Amino acid sequence: MANQSNDPVQILSHIHSYAVTQSLVAACHLRLFDQLENEGVTAKQVADAVHSDFDGVRGLLNALVSMGYVQKMGDNTSTLYKNTPLASNFLVTTSAQSLYPYVMIQGQVSYPVQSNYKYAVQEGRPQVQRTFNQGTYFSDIITKDSKKAMGFFASMHSIARVFHCPVVLDNFNFSQYREACDLGSGSGTIGLALSQTYKDSMTVTIYDSPMAIEASMKFMPESSFPGNLTFTKGDMMRDSLPYCNLYVLSHVINMLSDERAAFLLKKVFATMVPGGAILLLETLLNDDMRGPQLAHMLSMGLLAFNGTRQRSGEEVQKLLEGQGFREVQVTRTGTLSDAILATKPLMP
Repeated sequence: MANQSNDPVQILSHIHSYAVTQSLVAACHLRLFDQLENEGVTAKQVADAVHSDFDGVRGLLNALVSMGYVQKMGDNTSTLYKNTPLASNFLVTTSAQSLYPYVMIQGQVSYPVQSNYKYAVQEGRPQVQRTFNQGTYFSDIITKDSKKAMGFFASMHSIARVFHCPVVLDNFNFSQYREACDLGSGSGTIGLALSQTYKDSMTVTIYDSPMAIEASMKFMPESSFPGNLTFTKGDMMRDSLPYCNLYVLSHVINMLSDERAAFLLKKVFATMVPGGAILLLETLLNDDMRGPQLAHMLSMGLLAFNGTRQRSGEEVQKLLEGQGFREVQVTRTGTLSDAILATKPLMP
């Protein structure tokens, strides 16, 4: 077998990866995984249920089998299909951990923008205007298109629930902090999780734009709000911030240039109680910039959407220390969210 570094099959795998993405997006668009939950069904039953061509649906089901999302039972004369546990947990629309909104926004918004990577690289700037004939940044799109905005915030809610919250709750003990702020995360999911976990010792403020706060209220049932949770609408770059001793910024800094990131971190530092802490969730590049592949692919997406990029743990540490933070701890999780914790010294 040829060495992987000299194997042309790797090129085929990469160049056709878009087909994997689009197969998953198509399956979610048709809600195939909802049809495949519980009992096994035939391709004909699925095709009829989603009002689609039998051969097309059968081909997609078999592709999903090869991808590990669908189980195929029986032989070619009597074949039944059903979800694998992975699809049941994360792709069925009614699942508590469903990533369906995230998959859909990738297909509707991210994929079209990513088709303009070559221009993003050549020009070094976002490709939103070229893709949608309006706006400059992705935020311009969701500000003007309420449907895309709700899709985006739904995707942020789902991704935070599955990937971000476990990192916060499983890797850290924040019981020493009395006032926390979920700052600009776009979903408020982390703030809700903190308020539920530390309901007897911590007050939590979810601080975000008016649009994000309104979306949070829709995706989180009011009955789930503990008495220690509040919502504040504002512009984190312009308005004053809540006076807290713990701030959590989930995938916020990567959306900002170095100058704007430094400005926000300095603002948080100035507002923070001495002895307080800041937790950043980011998808970190390796310090030598040789990986991970997921972080580099997400970084390319940031360039096309915002003209920014992912950073390494070393780069984030320098940003934090440049604003006065100390005791920077970088925790690599191997998932979408790595964690960087830093503190404000008790004494200047």
